[in-house]
Amino acid sequence: MANTEQRTAQILQSCLDTVQAGHGSVESVLAQYPELEDELRPQLENAAWLMNHRSVLDPDPAFVRRSRQRLMARIATQQRQVAPA
Repeated sequence: MANTEQRTAQILQSCLDTVQAGHGSVESVLAQYPELEDELRPQLENAAWLMNHRSVLDPDPAFVRRSRQRLMARIATQQRQVAPA
């Protein structure tokens, strides 16, 4: 059972690598593993969607910078409040 899951995970990773590198589509990699299509298709389609929408999903660098600054300021404030006088 574990060998089957490990094999499927390796196949999924190989398929993801192929699609991400642009050397194949979801359909073409699924054609190589018809016995696993039902299991692989949803994962590959989700991964492909995420890859295609990455620019929309990645946070704006300015937002990340401002958030980090706010977090660091809050940590510093809390440390001052907890530190013994």
